[in-house]
Amino acid sequence: MSGKLKYILMLIVALAGTLGVSGQIAMPDSVCVGATKNYWVVDTPGSTYTWTINGAVQPETSSLISVNWTIPGNYTITVQELSADNCLGDLQAGEVVVTENLLVSVSLLANFNPVCIGENVLFTATPLNGGTNPVFSWFVDGGSGFILMQTGPDDTYTYPPQNGDQVYVMLESDETCATGSPADSEIILMQVDPLLPVTVSIDPLPPLICEGTEITLNASSGNGGTSPVFSWFVDAGSGFVEVQTGPDNFYTFTPVGGEQIYVELLSDVNCGSGNPADSEVIQITVSPLLQASVTIVVDNDDVCAGTEASFTATPVNGGLNPVFAWYVNSALVPGETSATYSYIPVNGDIVEATLISDETCVSTDPVTSNIISMTVNQLALVAVGISADANPVCVGSEVNFTATYSNEGPNPQFAWFVNGNPVGLNQDTYSYFPLDGDEIQLVLLSDAECVTGNPATSNLVVISVTDEITPTFAGIGPLCLNSTAPLLELISLEGITGTWTPAVIATGATGTFTYTFTPDADQCAIVTTLDITITDEITPTFSVIGPLCLNSTAPLLELISLEGITGTWTPAIIATDVAGTFTYTFTPDADQCTNSTTLDITITDEITPTFAGIG
Repeated sequence: MSGKLKYILMLIVALAGTLGVSGQIAMPDSVCVGATKNYWVVDTPGSTYTWTINGAVQPETSSLISVNWTIPGNYTITVQELSADNCLGDLQAGEVVVTENLLVSVSLLANFNPVCIGENVLFTATPLNGGTNPVFSWFVDGGSGFILMQTGPDDTYTYPPQNGDQVYVMLESDETCATGSPADSEIILMQVDPLLPVTVSIDPLPPLICEGTEITLNASSGNGGTSPVFSWFVDAGSGFVEVQTGPDNFYTFTPVGGEQIYVELLSDVNCGSGNPADSEVIQITVSPLLQASVTIVVDNDDVCAGTEASFTATPVNGGLNPVFAWYVNSALVPGETSATYSYIPVNGDIVEATLISDETCVSTDPVTSNIISMTVNQLALVAVGISADANPVCVGSEVNFTATYSNEGPNPQFAWFVNGNPVGLNQDTYSYFPLDGDEIQLVLLSDAECVTGNPATSNLVVISVTDEITPTFAGIGPLCLNSTAPLLELISLEGITGTWTPAVIATGATGTFTYTFTPDADQCAIVTTLDITITDEITPTFSVIGPLCLNSTAPLLELISLEGITGTWTPAIIATDVAGTFTYTFTPDADQCTNSTTLDITITDEITPTFAGIG
């Protein structure tokens, strides 16, 4: 027998393989976790074989054993033959090393993302369990599917991507017991930004710059980034000199004229082109100052009291649209801004004017005219006053105004004003529907000879308009069906009197009904309504009582129903001295919108228990 077991043969068989494939491999053997291998010796007909793994006897007794290796470690396999005539052969042994499986993976990193168009990007693969000779396959999808761009031992790949390119790497490991090979990295989506032109320009100058005027130049930039730097250069006749640099996109100075200026922009925008950028060169023109003046004349400086005097102003360097202001006795005349001014002076009035020129460059603005002193002969005083027939009034009420006046002449002229705006006709009365706070005034122009105070302005009447009041009342109800309803109040909480429609609350039907209150006249109040709800009666319910035993102690009848209704019972106490069914009537207390109900209670006779005889 010793010569029969010459060596151990090993057959590696995949899980789905067949036992017919064999190959002799010298021991010791190396396998990966999860592998299944066949080990055998030359078979002798009629013999049985004892197999052990690390001393543990295996159930297999043939000359071949199939082992699935699931736990890493070092193992010893032995086999011994027992022949048909009970002759024990030599013990044969072999060593097996089982190695843990290694998961293969690969990660991918781009040195720049996003990048500017045309720039190369370096992609670096970091393998895990790649072995000693890993193979890296680089794939790029430019929009029509992934294409193999490079394969080999290089763990880097460099190219200039396009926007939207997708890149990944595949790792093939030569590690023993490697699993998950080949392994794919994550996909990197490339963002490729276009080049951004950096631009800068100086905003348009004012149409005219006056001598001695400070101006501010503003720069408009394109693609300046988040922290642009503006450098301003000025050539005042001896070459360009940097006068300001920093984040400010403006430059303020007082030009003398003839300066040339440009600004340089240094951008920090990503993918900027043409950086730094220079603006166009602009030239400053300064206009000299002009001297403005104004002279006034009057058609007659010796007039009858009440006679209008007309003044005319003549400007010098007033511009296309000069603005005049007239003063009488140093007081500004409101609304008079033209070159002529007419009014009815009084004796000793002093008239002058000022000119505001719209010339762009004037040295003094405004300027004051000469003074004209008026001589006026005393005249009769023209006077006017107004009164309203009602004040305050309700919203929507018409108010009539009447004028009282003196020294008006045969053909006086009346000018009514509301809030400073002319209204009405040339009459001594005026009627309209005012708003709250309206100010009403009348101007009277007399045509009498030698009158003073002409035109005359009346007193100012301020109208108070009262808003309409919405009457309110205390709520009524809900009321019970067919109950006696309260009377509707004829005076609101605000003291408004009036009448109701309908005049009486009806409780003959359930639902919500609207009652309309119409205020009496002359109260500045509006019609209002009151909703009153009529509810149906509730039938009270109680928990069932009984049946009760004859002559037992009965519970008390509840005086509050499950709905919260209070009342009394008839009879008031449950009697248990007679067997039968008895009706108890519940009568609710008043003012609860409910009706009576009954409760039947059964009294049962006592039962004597009986049992089957024993013995």
